[in-house]
Amino acid sequence: MKCFIQRLLDARRAQITLKQLRDKHHRDPEAKQASLKDFRDANSTNATVQEDRPHIMHCGDLALADGTKLSSAARGLLARLSTLPPDLSQAFRIELTPEHGQWVMRLRLHPERWFRWQQRERGRKSAATRMQAYLRLLEDDDEPQSHSEEDCHTFRPQRYESFCKLGVSCQHLPACREEHSPVSCTARVQRKAGQGVSFCGWWATPSLELTELKLSELCRNFLVQARRSLKRDVIVFPRPPNHANNLQLATSAEFWSVLSEVAHAIDAVLRDKDNKSVFAVSTVALNFGEWESGMEEDGGALSCHGHAHLHLTHEAVLRCSEHGTLRAVVGRLMNPERYREHDMGIARVLLNTVRASDIPDDRSPIDELETKLAMRISSLAQRLEFHEQQTATRLAAAAARELRKQPVATRTLLLWLFGLLALLVLFTGGVVVFMMSKYSLR
Repeated sequence: MKCFIQRLLDARRAQITLKQLRDKHHRDPEAKQASLKDFRDANSTNATVQEDRPHIMHCGDLALADGTKLSSAARGLLARLSTLPPDLSQAFRIELTPEHGQWVMRLRLHPERWFRWQQRERGRKSAATRMQAYLRLLEDDDEPQSHSEEDCHTFRPQRYESFCKLGVSCQHLPACREEHSPVSCTARVQRKAGQGVSFCGWWATPSLELTELKLSELCRNFLVQARRSLKRDVIVFPRPPNHANNLQLATSAEFWSVLSEVAHAIDAVLRDKDNKSVFAVSTVALNFGEWESGMEEDGGALSCHGHAHLHLTHEAVLRCSEHGTLRAVVGRLMNPERYREHDMGIARVLLNTVRASDIPDDRSPIDELETKLAMRISSLAQRLEFHEQQTATRLAAAAARELRKQPVATRTLLLWLFGLLALLVLFTGGVVVFMMSKYSLR
């Protein structure tokens, strides 16, 4: 709890140029802590931890156009999270989705940490039952239609510039061989203990901006651009050099109003004129902790440049790709990250672990089998050693016999050689005597 409040206070103390993120408690930590406690007490009842899934759900009617209500709901979810074990706040995600004609806000927890918490609180069997229910829920959830990367390239998606990934943090500036984005965040951000501060380094991609959207003056401090990947995902973030993290953005009523305006502007361009009941934006999401893209890339960062994800429907992007309505969105038909496969994989692994641990505690039959197996292995080892000794003895005897045979064979060979040499000498002598007698007769 204290850790969460301290992080919130540190975030509020950071240098923020967005006017809408300042309040009267910005320079008074004690007043801010008191107001946070009062707000938590007033709003904790509106956020409920669901029994069969790793979600904290906001209970109440929400409207996408009501930024004040949305920011209040987000603060309630964060306040409810602060009452749970600290490890649950290391990776989570706030989602706003339309369901049955109304908008629903929930906070998704990391499934493994949620399972461990349930195991500590309610026992192994109860935690496994809840994880099994959550797995069935995920399996029943239909995955939206998607396209392969090759299919996306048939629509010739928008090309974008290749910039240096280090941004303003690049140590080779200005001699870096790679091009740098003209829109980069130079704000100083706090890093983990002992690592000091560093540049934020977030940079924008101008060619992927959705310049066709008609937005009001409210959105002048924010940028809207498509992802560099081919996913149906549009991100909204403070326009550099303005800087704010996701915690500040999630609790800002004006930021939710900006998201509402951007979502309605996208819907006005991409919505099917014949089916106006389906909104073109399927999810509004903000990631926190380990699930933030900046923290995934930089393990020493406490937070990254805040940004929200707007997931678009497959039908809306397909119409856009066919007609070229929003050039930056054309061809981006792959599914955005919904963490469905991620959660399903973790759920299956955890359930298999629980099933493996359900073996009876009485190990006497297993111990008996292990003893018999050990005795059998020992007997086989002794027999193997005996046979190895016999084989070694036989090989040694055969080698000795070969050594004894070797001198006799050598003597026999020498005798034969001497015999042949003697015959050769006698033959040569005979030839010489014959030749000499022949010449003497002449």
